[in-house]
Amino acid sequence: MKRWLSAGFIFLFINSVYALPAEGKIQFTLAKILKGDSCPQILKNIPVIVDYHYNFERNMGQAHLRRIKSLDWSETLYPLGLSNYYAFMSDMKPKLIQLDDNEVTVYRIIFHLYKNNQAKLFMMIGEQGNCIMESAPESVDGFA
Repeated sequence: MKRWLSAGFIFLFINSVYALPAEGKIQFTLAKILKGDSCPQILKNIPVIVDYHYNFERNMGQAHLRRIKSLDWSETLYPLGLSNYYAFMSDMKPKLIQLDDNEVTVYRIIFHLYKNNQAKLFMMIGEQGNCIMESAPESVDGFA
């Protein structure tokens, strides 16, 4: 009996150590090209801001892309229902955006929130999404 009780406390402790905040705002840097030779250079190393609000008990919530470089933008990212981590994806038609003097078509935005307090952002670029860029992993600290 004591063994089961000890195992239960250890399980609860480990899960509380990695508990994600219910709300967070994360600044990513698009750092890596995963696929495609025609990725716009303007996107390399630009800051992208995403925030999320999530009720982990009910498994409900949303994320939003708020800014790409200096462009304010509010695009809703919907949960995908994966079991190993929290994933969110945009549900939009390809959108042409203006960054400085360049036009870029954003095909899809994907946000991963991992249970170890890390997060990543992926962006599919181009009319067919043939360029895929990835951010470096970032820590999730919640809202300041």
